[in-house]
Amino acid sequence: SYTILYLLFFPFAFLKITELANKIYTDVEPAVWEAVKLESVHPGRTRYLVVVSRPGRQLTEESCLLGIDCNHATTVGLVLKVLADTAITLDGDGGFSVSVCGRQHIFKPVSVQAMW
Repeated sequence: SYTILYLLFFPFAFLKITELANKIYTDVEPAVWEAVKLESVHPGRTRYLVVVSRPGRQLTEESCLLGIDCNHATTVGLVLKVLADTAITLDGDGGFSVSVCGRQHIFKPVSVQAMW
């Protein structure tokens, strides 16, 4: 599997997220994973936004956004499939929002450099 996961903070979380990802994607198709640590309003909660892309049917690409919480246990708190109507908007202070199917989700990385 060609799994690429970028974690700039807390390298131990790589093992937890990889273990969880293997449970989610058990097929043999190559997947690209990119993650960024997010700010959290809850103290002691570590959150990541993970972008997963893989080859789809008829030479297309399928993508989704996963919200991963890493605390005592690693859990998936959000799954958003990237659809044709998905819109991404930058908010000027390093954060961004993702709108899909009429719902808006706001994300704020711990640093802008973490996204590059």
